[in-house]
Amino acid sequence: MPKRKPAKRTSDAAIERLSELREAGQSSANEDEAIAFIGHTSGHVATRAIRLAAEWQLERAVPELEKAFGRFLESPLESDKGCSGKVAVVEALIALEAHRPATYWRGIRYRQMEPVWGKSEDTAPPLRAACGRGLAMMNHERVHVALAELILDPERVARAGAVAALDWLPTPEAPL
Repeated sequence: MPKRKPAKRTSDAAIERLSELREAGQSSANEDEAIAFIGHTSGHVATRAIRLAAEWQLERAVPELEKAFGRFLESPLESDKGCSGKVAVVEALIALEAHRPATYWRGIRYRQMEPVWGKSEDTAPPLRAACGRGLAMMNHERVHVALAELILDPERVARAGAVAALDWLPTPEAPL
């Protein structure tokens, strides 16, 4: 009996398909398929689709991006280990210039403690930094308070992100 080729895992096939879509380029059908992958059960697949939506500037993907953000918050250690999916969502929203203060506020205060070498480590500082940028991009009325709090974050990445977000503010006082 001839040996069968092992079936590809669903995630591997989805990642391969996203690569094919990217190479094929933008078309209405390809955009629809890429947006559909944002809802994939695998966080890795969804994150790749999110990055493709940002690259292609798919403003119509914003509702799916927000759903993905909420999904990644539900069981973060299973759905989004390392916070890469949540960070990809926020970076995509920023790239699309989507003013989503509720998402940015949820993320700027978020902590995700993950086990590392017998201890736990917060993997969300890049998310907090990106959310600070999002609030600065939209010049939210409370952005100065948010960035001041972020500058006091215990994690260096979050603090550096807060300082970098100041450059996004449209006021001449921001660099000060």
